[in-house]
Amino acid sequence: MRTLPVLFLCQFSLFSGTNAKVTNPQKATVHGKVKKATPTTTLRADYYFTKGSYLYWEGNYNFNKEYSYLTNGYRLYNQVGYEHAATSFWYIGASAKHQLAYTAPNTLIAKVNITHRGKIGSVGFIKELSGEYLHSFDTIKNKPVNARASLSIGLYKQFKIAKRPLVTSLFYRLYLNTNMGELYKNRRFDFIKFRLDISYGITKNIYAGIYGLLDSEHYFTLATYDVTGAETTPNYRLNRINPIVGISLNFIFKQEGFDKEKEILPGLPFR
Repeated sequence: MRTLPVLFLCQFSLFSGTNAKVTNPQKATVHGKVKKATPTTTLRADYYFTKGSYLYWEGNYNFNKEYSYLTNGYRLYNQVGYEHAATSFWYIGASAKHQLAYTAPNTLIAKVNITHRGKIGSVGFIKELSGEYLHSFDTIKNKPVNARASLSIGLYKQFKIAKRPLVTSLFYRLYLNTNMGELYKNRRFDFIKFRLDISYGITKNIYAGIYGLLDSEHYFTLATYDVTGAETTPNYRLNRINPIVGISLNFIFKQEGFDKEKEILPGLPFR
């Protein structure tokens, strides 16, 4: 999303001088940068109603102090949401996430999503379309609307180990750049998430898990110039990859009369 002036200023100040020019941005070379893996911890609680709808709360602590507006560059977040089981396959959800950062403004993210849960043989196949509105608690006036849309697909499989459920899932999410100028017209997807989760039901109501996540942010960086106006570093496109690894603990509560045929999928919807 290129509607975030603070992000641009920080990004451009690192790579451009006062005489920076934009020339042939779409012909710029692509540079990849992989950051050091960030450890995180997640605590979550779900309450399931009889028909499969559920409320959830999730808290996450990030041990990386580097701030990034678009990714999970937070110190701590709290999220609450509700997933309504419209049918046995279709879910409609809404949530709010409050992110607290180390050195930058805190952020509120409001999200709505529609999800389809199907099957390919014995493997679950999930598709989700979502929209988000991001509000930064900073002092900038007349800020543009910060909104983004995303499309996710995921696969999951349940096993039994020592008569307890083991749930594995693999998700991929693309974020659509909803407000791009000429500079970014060929970068329709500026943020990608790829996530693997493994959760084990250590008791009837508690799942313990591990997960790995790759965040990929796509930027365009301006060239730098010396005092004579000569180019010292050319324009280039930057793909910054942020690996995240974590552990999770998920508490599951069910209303009396909950349909035992309904699947319990720790961690849904996608985050």
